[in-house]
Amino acid sequence: MAAPVATATFSKSVYAPGELMVLTIDHTDVDRATITVAGEVTDTTGAKGSWSAQVLVDEGTVAVTQAAGKTWAVQSASRNQTVLTATA
Repeated sequence: MAAPVATATFSKSVYAPGELMVLTIDHTDVDRATITVAGEVTDTTGAKGSWSAQVLVDEGTVAVTQAAGKTWAVQSASRNQTVLTATA
């Protein structure tokens, strides 16, 4: 059996306020791993706001457990990959 692996990546490194963020979580043989993803949003006036989300991966099921004001929606899910979106 392969070693458990869970990684999270965004579709790009910078998002404008109101833009759709795409978060892809690749997970293989994971049993109850928590990943924390975080970012910072800067609006047009230069004001910055930080956010983070905790993502629980458990045997192919992914759930955002703490979203810090973001609403994450699952766009696709398989045994080894889950794609979520939220608005920046």
